[in-house]
Amino acid sequence: MFWAAVDLSVERLAAQRETAGLGHGRDEPGQSAYGLLTAREREVLALVAEGRATRAIAEVLSVSTKTVDAHRAAIAQKLGLHSQADLVKYAIRERLIEVD
Repeated sequence: MFWAAVDLSVERLAAQRETAGLGHGRDEPGQSAYGLLTAREREVLALVAEGRATRAIAEVLSVSTKTVDAHRAAIAQKLGLHSQADLVKYAIRERLIEVD
């Protein structure tokens, strides 16, 4: 059940980015740094953006909370962000998640 939710989130994320015409990692002006993230970091970012806590993300991905924290730190460093709120704002701005 959890993996199905993660797969759906990642597929939805990819479809949204494709529909919006957003590039993945192209070095053109105005392009997103999203392409710098690994597939796992993208999964973690999607789950963070959905408002999930570190422990919940760890359970969904079957990893330790330390691993999730390491992924979050790598995401923050690669994207130049510093807080969970920044990560969520980034996900909204880049249309990685839908806002109701």
